[in-house]
Amino acid sequence: MPNKYKIPAGLELYTWGANRNASLGHGNTDDRIHPEQVVLRPRNVDGRDADERDAGSRKSETIALKLQHALVRDVQMSRLHTVVVTDESRVNIRACGFASTGRLGPGGGQHTQPSLSPIIQLASDVKITAIAVGQDHTLALTSDGVVLSWGLGHFSQLGYDVPAPHVQSSPRVISGPLRRERVRGVAACKSASACWTDNVLFTWWKNNGQLGYDKNASPVQPIPRVVTKVTKPVISVALNDTAMVCLLATQDVILLCNDAQSRVMFPSPTRLPLDFLAYRPLQASRTITTAQVFCNESMFSSFICWRDIHFQRSDAPCSRRASHSRTTAACLGTSKAMERRTRMPHYRLSLLEAEEVTIGYRPW
Repeated sequence: MPNKYKIPAGLELYTWGANRNASLGHGNTDDRIHPEQVVLRPRNVDGRDADERDAGSRKSETIALKLQHALVRDVQMSRLHTVVVTDESRVNIRACGFASTGRLGPGGGQHTQPSLSPIIQLASDVKITAIAVGQDHTLALTSDGVVLSWGLGHFSQLGYDVPAPHVQSSPRVISGPLRRERVRGVAACKSASACWTDNVLFTWWKNNGQLGYDKNASPVQPIPRVVTKVTKPVISVALNDTAMVCLLATQDVILLCNDAQSRVMFPSPTRLPLDFLAYRPLQASRTITTAQVFCNESMFSSFICWRDIHFQRSDAPCSRRASHSRTTAACLGTSKAMERRTRMPHYRLSLLEAEEVTIGYRPW
């Protein structure tokens, strides 16, 4: 992403929605009707949080340290887990949700993990800058432009072969075609993965016509492959099992679906239907610039520089402003922004000071 869209040093994390999969990070499986802050306690070198330290250590801490909590730079949600990138100096990636198939890393085991806990098996000098999640796997991008993956690799979604039982519980580097590339971003869904450099887009795994090459000739792509249909630099990518949307540096948004490519046109703010247009003060008249695209299994969305979130269902022509009650959601912002948000009608998602948004999936 261009610098003006990057997340600052760190923001507060708020989540809400259905929580039966323990993906909201609040330490339990209770649903949340309204946005609620997820407080991330600071961690020791050994991975324990402040509440787990011995009595002597707790007494020696200052009040300021006890009140301190980690802030979040990136957040991604899937049906079964949530992963965040924090501003911590070491081990700055945390996860929660269902731990089976290695999606939460080697420390998750087979149990539900309701709190956002660090993946402490990463080397201390590895700094994570971005993450992407599918239903059963996770991608992480390091500050050196290297892509790591872990989770279920039964269908080559990890970008390399994994022997039976096809579970990669520890983060592993995706090399092959990416060996000499400096990757700038990652994206993932249940059945596909993608990453991009300054000039090239790569995709892999199950090809339903959304990966940018012929699905009949390459129904399964086990390692990253260049998408020749996308010839301009990419800023953001969102994909699901049937479609992929790419935001280009030219501010064009293109859709790849069923082996075809088309351009997505956003309506002018003066022509938006009433249920699509967000409230804004009269003095807030600025040029619209798309900052990011994101999606879940049935909806694609764009995040524009006005801090509005526009939802478009992929299976229906209508557009919606409201998240479904059975869908999980997360937002990075400030306390002031979220207080303002909760006083608005609940069906509006006009996060005036939000910096990053992600939408999850309806739980089973």
